[in-house]
Amino acid sequence: MRRAAPEIALFVVSAVALAVLCSRVSDWAVMTDELLYERLALSFVDGAFLPTLHGEHADVYAVLYPFLLMPVFAVVDLPDAVRVVHGLNGVLFASAAIPTWLLARELALSRLPALASAFFAVALPWTVIGGFVMTESAAYPAALWALLAIQRAVVLPSPRRDLV
Repeated sequence: MRRAAPEIALFVVSAVALAVLCSRVSDWAVMTDELLYERLALSFVDGAFLPTLHGEHADVYAVLYPFLLMPVFAVVDLPDAVRVVHGLNGVLFASAAIPTWLLARELALSRLPALASAFFAVALPWTVIGGFVMTESAAYPAALWALLAIQRAVVLPSPRRDLV
């Protein structure tokens, strides 16, 4: 645990910093998309099984992010829920540091370059996107986790790594 202290500290500090910065966002940036994800999350809170807007089925395929937001909108009322979602986006973006650091270590980088790569994975300009209620906040770390899984499966194939 002690050996991983700098890596854990990087994640915690960046998660807190990004959550605080992103939760200060008080206006729309890309209103149509942000409102869409908010409304989809609210429709799932109301019990919709499929994407629904104003009681009608919506042809929207990006539903993972609204599902991720659903617990926030279920517990917190508007407009405070939007602030909480912005904070969650900061934590999601900061979580990109974890697969980046692991991938750098898999590529045999020493600790300092691995930490630097993890830091720059969540540093500007990416942190700006964390202030938007957009799928990128979840897609960016998910893509990095997928890249790490692919790298591990290719370098050292095994049934366990192939499952991931």
